[in-house]
Amino acid sequence: MDVFQSMSVFVRVAETESFTRTAEELGITQSSVSKTISNLEKRLGTKLINRSTRRMRLTDAGASYHQRARSLLLDVAEMEADVSDAKAAISGTIKIAVPDTFGRYRILPKLWEFLAEHPDLDLDILIEDRRIDLLRDGVDVAIRSGSSFDPTMVTRKLASIERVLVASPNYIKANSVPSSIEDLKQHQCVLYSLVPSGKNWTFVSGKEKRNIRVTGRVRVSSPEAAVEAALDGFGITLSPLWLVEDHIRSGELVPVMPSSSPEPFEVHAIFPERRFIPKRVKALVEFIRASL
Repeated sequence: MDVFQSMSVFVRVAETESFTRTAEELGITQSSVSKTISNLEKRLGTKLINRSTRRMRLTDAGASYHQRARSLLLDVAEMEADVSDAKAAISGTIKIAVPDTFGRYRILPKLWEFLAEHPDLDLDILIEDRRIDLLRDGVDVAIRSGSSFDPTMVTRKLASIERVLVASPNYIKANSVPSSIEDLKQHQCVLYSLVPSGKNWTFVSGKEKRNIRVTGRVRVSSPEAAVEAALDGFGITLSPLWLVEDHIRSGELVPVMPSSSPEPFEVHAIFPERRFIPKRVKALVEFIRASL
């Protein structure tokens, strides 16, 4: 392997913390990865990685080399992109991470459209709600909701998603209709458990925000499950409008305090810490932004 290839292998080992995973990503054998690292250490005259049966850790020299090698590889990629034909077809592979419910309903249909427009492009799609390490998992871009993110990451806001309070007619009949945000404290609320703010619902009025701490017997890790619990009469839930509008039209759910203004959730594209974002990734993100 040449110098740049050796750097590329080392950078991925450092980021994945796994020889096996790096080999799978790069389509080479684990022994080739190990040999590349050994030859690189021999050429540099210093140990870059301390390895044990349980884990691997970068040495101080390895951490310094990783930072500078990664920066250099990004500079090379950016340089090649700058001198290439700006009208060249979008090709290659994009690894994208999307949340479960929002991703399946709102993002995946857009990805299929984008794939149809660019036949030379491949997509590697991770669908899960857990917060993944973009560098370790080799993700080019993640679609996430929220307003605060790791400051080392590059973010771009894609959309604000309207949310509403809903409950089943049976729940309202048995428990009355809350007349104020404060009344929510006296009601059963179906909570989303995957975010720290799940028990705190935020409402906006002009430039002011008000947080209300709510409680309930049901906590779920899926927006769809929260809607199901509301449909079965277990309480009021705070849901994206797009997820419940069919149920509202059918009468299975009714809006609660429709004049209230739950804070929308923001959808962002999150990029790994890097100066250079490939053209294909920029094009995909812009396509999603425009469609949302």
